[in-house]
Amino acid sequence: MSPEQQDKTEDATAQMRRIMDGFWVSQAVFTAARLGIADHLTDEAQDIEHLAALAGAHPASLYRLLRALSSIGICAEISPRRFALTPLATCLRSDTPGSVRSWAISMGELAWKPWGELQRCMQDGQSAFPLVYGQSRYAYLAQHPALAAQFDHAMAAFATQIAESIATHYAGVALGKIIDVGGGQGALLAALLHARPGSSGILLERADVSARARTLLDKQGLAERCQCIAGDFLKSVPESADTCILSAILHNWADHDAALILQNCRNALHASGRLLIIDSVLKPDSGLHANFLDLHMLVMHGGQERTRDEFLQLITSAGLRLVRIIPMAGSNIIECQR
Repeated sequence: MSPEQQDKTEDATAQMRRIMDGFWVSQAVFTAARLGIADHLTDEAQDIEHLAALAGAHPASLYRLLRALSSIGICAEISPRRFALTPLATCLRSDTPGSVRSWAISMGELAWKPWGELQRCMQDGQSAFPLVYGQSRYAYLAQHPALAAQFDHAMAAFATQIAESIATHYAGVALGKIIDVGGGQGALLAALLHARPGSSGILLERADVSARARTLLDKQGLAERCQCIAGDFLKSVPESADTCILSAILHNWADHDAALILQNCRNALHASGRLLIIDSVLKPDSGLHANFLDLHMLVMHGGQERTRDEFLQLITSAGLRLVRIIPMAGSNIIECQR
């Protein structure tokens, strides 16, 4: 082997090692999020002993964690054993716009172990979540309210972005009666109703989630304009909708169930109503996030991300017509009509 070939081999080996060690980083970030490190550093830099006392952590071990995170720009050691926030670390604060703290915790709490069973998914094509936890993710969350609330909060963080995209692309379009199917705590529906005073809404969710959503919507002054209905969108969707929304729902389900959900949404729409599907649309150049999100859906739910043609087949089979696909940051609005 020539020196040049040797150098290339060593470079490839080093790169592969960094890729394989990626879980070190994700677990370190999850741990920092769980300990609330960014919240404790909000006002000013802290020495490690004081920070450990605030976080309930072992000082020497916490120092090693933050030293490692500092090497990738998450917090900074501004003087020996004294740490401060960096712009990247502010994303882990609980109180900042665009916070991903709840997402980091939800991923670390629930996704870590199922991803360890990825090989099983390759062998049988099924979700790994029931293999690890003995039941589906939805059933597990229903029995663990604290984790469910964390997941709801994580998903709500995306609601503002989605609502802004809908507002931009449907400016001047009456949304009428909006049904948010599987809408979590109602953050997206609340944002849309605040932006559209003439609209009313229905949130369809599991009973445990619906009760939490009712509290949130009431606090936002939407009690008179919004119903929260406990139900199963695999069975039916409340009728008489002008606009039906499926935000980050279809990718949780395999084709058979996804088609059933679409059929139920079609049945719920007025003749002139529209269905807005918020999901990724895979392309040959989709890149890392979309392609690994597709694997994540397999691991966690047995679902998948889809290409335009795969969406078109599902939409058509449900008796709907694809109108257009609108790209937005990190996702798409897929508009359908009867």
